[in-house]
Amino acid sequence: MVCHSEGTERPKNLGGGEGELRECLNEERNEEVGMTPCRKVGILGGTFDPPHMAHLVVAQEALERLFLDRVIFLPAFVPPHKTNVQMTPFDTRLAMVHAAIKDNPRFEVWDLERTMTPPSYTVRTLYVLREDHPEWKEIFLIVGSDALLELESWKDPDEILRLCSLVVFPRPEYPIEHAPIVFRSQSTLLRIPPLPISSTYLRERVGGGHSIRYWVHDRVADIVEQEELYGAAAGEATQGGMNCAPQGKACIYSTGPPWPIEHSTA
Repeated sequence: MVCHSEGTERPKNLGGGEGELRECLNEERNEEVGMTPCRKVGILGGTFDPPHMAHLVVAQEALERLFLDRVIFLPAFVPPHKTNVQMTPFDTRLAMVHAAIKDNPRFEVWDLERTMTPPSYTVRTLYVLREDHPEWKEIFLIVGSDALLELESWKDPDEILRLCSLVVFPRPEYPIEHAPIVFRSQSTLLRIPPLPISSTYLRERVGGGHSIRYWVHDRVADIVEQEELYGAAAGEATQGGMNCAPQGKACIYSTGPPWPIEHSTA
């Protein structure tokens, strides 16, 4: 779900709202909100190739701090910025997200973008959600600070801000303060520590024969192994290998690259 290109037709009778930069606070939930189902819905889009623990942490933080009724994970069918990039099949990515979130009754995964004409533009997805769910009081689109910095290049960014409330979480090396003030001023800042986990890094770990256990849910690691995704061989995604250090150095056995320690001569 995201990005570039021009002109979008507006469906009729669509609501939306604008906000101002504000921090999310852990306040007590209003009783009225708790009594009304599905008034506030969070949307977390992405390729989820694979889904990892940072996705789950961000979704849970948004759920609690914004007092959302649910968070819906929307895997992108054909992301505009990855039209020429080979990705894991959509059904497999969908299954991995379902495996990751199935223990949380307030997390859901939808295959909505499969039913839409590609590419998977965020603004089109928001139109469909607004049209199909008029009972939703507010839609919160949850994105990383990297996305906020690139929002100007997305398809119809002003319309995106009209259709939803933007919620931004920090990502390493993408300072929120570098984003255009016009977008920052209409976003909610989710203040959590930056989580240095990316799907790209996890694919590289698996391809290098290293474990991704504890970086992803165990059920996701099992799917990666069973489907031999990202160049995984049997056992690599869940167990990894023990690495040997160069001769003359001690070896720390790990699931990642070796960190050799010099022998003391004292």
